[in-house]
Amino acid sequence: MFEGAEIRLATDVKAAAQAEAEWGALAGCDPGIYLNLGTGLAVAIVANGAVVAGSHGAAGEIGYNLRHLTDVGQLLDDRLPLEGAVSGMALTRAARNVFPTAESAAAVFERAADNPWVARLVTDFIAELSYHLVNLAIAVDPARIVVGGGMVRSWDQLYGGLREALDAAVPFPPDLVRADFPFDAMLGLSSYPYLGGFANPEDVPLDYYSRLVAGAPLPEMVIEGGWTSQSLGQIASSPDKQRRYIVRQEQLLDQAQAIGVFQITFTDLDLAAWPGTPSNLALFAYNGLVDANLAAKPALAAWDHTFARPGP
Repeated sequence: MFEGAEIRLATDVKAAAQAEAEWGALAGCDPGIYLNLGTGLAVAIVANGAVVAGSHGAAGEIGYNLRHLTDVGQLLDDRLPLEGAVSGMALTRAARNVFPTAESAAAVFERAADNPWVARLVTDFIAELSYHLVNLAIAVDPARIVVGGGMVRSWDQLYGGLREALDAAVPFPPDLVRADFPFDAMLGLSSYPYLGGFANPEDVPLDYYSRLVAGAPLPEMVIEGGWTSQSLGQIASSPDKQRRYIVRQEQLLDQAQAIGVFQITFTDLDLAAWPGTPSNLALFAYNGLVDANLAAKPALAAWDHTFARPGP
C-alpha cells in the first residue's frame, strides 16, 4: 500500500530551517544559518538548499556548547551547557530572582525597560548569545542568518546587540533578519470525544472547538485525537462510527476556522507486539485509519475526502 513511500524525520529546528530555505527568508541564501530562540537553543545550517544533518543528525545542537575554559574535559552532567544559560527557559528562570512573576522571555524583555537588574540580565544574555553566533558565522560564512522561535517576539530588543556583534567581528558580516515563519501562536487541541461521554459523533456540538477561543484572534489546530473503531468496555463503537467521526470533525474544524489537524495515529497499534504496555493504551489502539496490517478502514475514505479539500 505504501511501497516506495519516503519517510523523513527531523527536529523542529531543522524542519523550520527547511521551510525557511524553501519558502521563507533563507530562500536563495547559500549557505545560511537558522537560529532558533525558543524555550531551548539550536541552529540549523543550510547549504545547497538543504539542511545539514551531520553524521548523527545532531548538527547545529549548539545548546551543548562549552561556555568557559574550565568546561573543557567536563562531562555534560558536570557543567552548565549553553542552553542552560542562553534560552528562553533559562532567561525566565534567572529573572525570577527579582521578577518572581516572570512567565516568559517576552515578559523579561519587557520588564528590562524599567528594572536595571533585569536589563543587565538581558544584556548579558544577548552578549553570550552573540559570542557563540559570531564564532559560528566566522566558521560558516553565511549569506544570511535568520532568527526564529518564540523569543523573536522581542526582536526589537534582540536585533541591535546581535547586529553590532556580527558587524564588529565577522570578516564578511551576514544579513540578519527575522524568520518569515518565526513561531506558532495557536491553541493546540487534543480531542477524543468518545472518551468524553459522547456516544455518537453527531452528538458532538458544532461549537466543540470554536467555543474554546470565545472570539479571540487565536487560531486552533487539532494536534492529536480521533475515535476508536472498536468497542472498548463501556464504549460502543464500530468502523462506521469512526468514519462518521471523521465527517463530523470536518464540520467542527470548519466551524472553528481551524488551521489544521493531525491524524494520530494513522495505523492501529498491534498490542500483541507491545508486551508490558499500560492497560489504558487499548483506549487509543484502534484510532488508525488503517488497521495494524495496513488494510484500509472506512474512515480512510472520509479522511482522504477532507485531505483533498483545497487550501484557503
